Amino acid sequence: MNNARKILAGALSAFMVLSSTTSVLAVADSAEALSPDVKIISVEDEKIVYFNAFTGVVKEINPALNPDGSVSAEKTFVLTESVDGSLTQFIINKDTFWATDASLKAGSVVTGYYDATRPVIMIYPPQYVAEVMVVDLPEGQNVKTDRFDENLLSSDQWLKLNLSDETQILLENGRPFTGELKNRNLVVYYDVTTKSIPAQTTPSKIVVLQEQDDTAELLSELDLQDWASKVPSMSLVVNGKTIQAPAPFAKEDGTVMVPVRAVAEALGFEVKWNNEEKSVTLNKGITFTLFKDYYIYMRTAPITLGTAPDTRGGSTYVPMSFFTEVARMDEAFVKDGQIIINGSAQ
Repeated sequence: MNNARKILAGALSAFMVLSSTTSVLAVADSAEALSPDVKIISVEDEKIVYFNAFTGVVKEINPALNPDGSVSAEKTFVLTESVDGSLTQFIINKDTFWATDASLKAGSVVTGYYDATRPVIMIYPPQYVAEVMVVDLPEGQNVKTDRFDENLLSSDQWLKLNLSDETQILLENGRPFTGELKNRNLVVYYDVTTKSIPAQTTPSKIVVLQEQDDTAELLSELDLQDWASKVPSMSLVVNGKTIQAPAPFAKEDGTVMVPVRAVAEALGFEVKWNNEEKSVTLNKGITFTLFKDYYIYMRTAPITLGTAPDTRGGSTYVPMSFFTEVARMDEAFVKDGQIIINGSAQ
């Protein structure tokens, strides 16, 4: 009987979450009819919340199955139960960021952060793709995942960040991040907060979550010919600023090529051209030669990207991945019709 009540309660909760917008509007309409003094808050007036979280104890860890019945190497189901008996199943995949080093096991206390803007399937227990998982957080430590605005205020208006010289700001791979934090998805590590509204804290560490590249999704919807026609109209945005540069283009396989000099100089590199060798040097340690998929970073082993440097209209082009894989910039991706590259020359 208790299990049946839990299932019914959970199903009703899921339904209420899914229908919250409709319910708010319906209640508002009724209130307006009853009292002209009631102020209706439209959905457009409300702030968008980008992440929700669920905290519970791990009850089961089950592998996902591929269509052929084999065990998936990229997906796992984690069933969790909160203190009030509510169940939630998290889907862990290769893109899930692990905010702590503790091993996931039955009995672990976890908090899973998931995208609050995604539609939710009406099943019980509800299933969410975990963007961030926090496992057995040490006592006295706090972690919050959210998108923060230009004032470093979280989207739920609860936490404001005050950075200090001691605050570590890193990428998911542990490398330093030097770009703008505004309007980025952040994993924030902190201990104490003020009792103000919003609460304020000086975080010990911030991890900047990788933005999702639109390229794969766009290519799945477009054929390569359409993609090739769209890339030249994309603006180049370096560290938050649109730069003037020769137009990018797409190779036959869809690889996005960008003009190296304009982008590299905007990132702070000194760019030199060797006409005799047909090679380019960035600062003193990054070099490549035209038409050779053979890139050198300092004295490390040569790097291949699957695409060689090319020329067009008298300008030298490199694949977009050159800036992350060779020049060691923070990120390079296509989003909302823009080619976005962030980082700083060391």
